[in-house]
Amino acid sequence: MAKFKTKGGKEYTVEITIGQLKALRRDCGIDLRDALKPGADSLAEAIGDPNKFGQMMWILCGDQVEKAGLTPEMFVDEFNGDVFRDATAAIWEAIMTFYQGPTSGEKAGRAMKTGLEKADEKLGEVWERCENSLISKFSAGNSAASFESTPAPSA
Repeated sequence: MAKFKTKGGKEYTVEITIGQLKALRRDCGIDLRDALKPGADSLAEAIGDPNKFGQMMWILCGDQVEKAGLTPEMFVDEFNGDVFRDATAAIWEAIMTFYQGPTSGEKAGRAMKTGLEKADEKLGEVWERCENSLISKFSAGNSAASFESTPAPSA
């Protein structure tokens, strides 16, 4: 069974059920019927969007989170980069387990590799937008001189 741990050490199980498919489609735009098809990227897009990723994780683990007494906000606050990567791997493992019957292991493995590559690409795009946003925010109104040319403060 697919599992991941949050930064606080709480372990969650990720298991895809038929009951979750509608919520994933409605709330995250993910149609898991297409997750293993070539060119499908709704899952990769959701993984690359932190808000959709949080919604997806709530759909997949919300009942466990509520039993632990956490709110959705408290739950997603437990995700750092390592947790994100582990949770993403758990999602793919759960998808492969769910579709184990109708797909061959080789096909599912290729789809997982492609999906992880797309998710990584989407995360790179998100990170680049964040960096550009921060750079423009902090450089607005500053002089054109580099920080190296700024004199050091005196003692």
